[in-house]
Amino acid sequence: MRTLSVSAALLALLAVCRGAAAQSTPPAPPPDSTPPARTASGAPAGAPAAADPIARAVRPRYRRELLTEQEIAASPITSHALDLVRRLRPEWLRNRGSSDQPDNDGSREVQVWYNGRRLGNTDTLRDVDTSQVIEMRWVDPIQARTMYGPGNGRGVISITGR
Repeated sequence: MRTLSVSAALLALLAVCRGAAAQSTPPAPPPDSTPPARTASGAPAGAPAAADPIARAVRPRYRRELLTEQEIAASPITSHALDLVRRLRPEWLRNRGSSDQPDNDGSREVQVWYNGRRLGNTDTLRDVDTSQVIEMRWVDPIQARTMYGPGNGRGVISITGR
């Protein structure tokens, strides 16, 4: 008999608590009939452009001296690295100065390095498959001389591969 009265007391206490909570909770406001303002792309008005997925897809931000694995994967080019560079970073292939006249250190063309090993000039990019590239980086002539030594005075395309 005592268990029945304890159970009844708990149920009564629970009902009182629910009733008190229902009375203390203010009623929900009626739903607004006007939807929140949105931009043309569907993002909430006033939201920063970075939060807008369409804006990111339309104008991807990239660094001029770096070509990442994500950019390479998003590119339709699947043949070799020369086509990739021609399409995505053509300024890397511009020979700074005359190729007829060697630079002070004897360099005539932009050089290509793959995993720390010198491949040669930009024509050797044809031998590099895009599926093997993790990252490509442009190294300007001043840094190239310092990092890679003489003969790289026109700049370097450094490739990190698999």
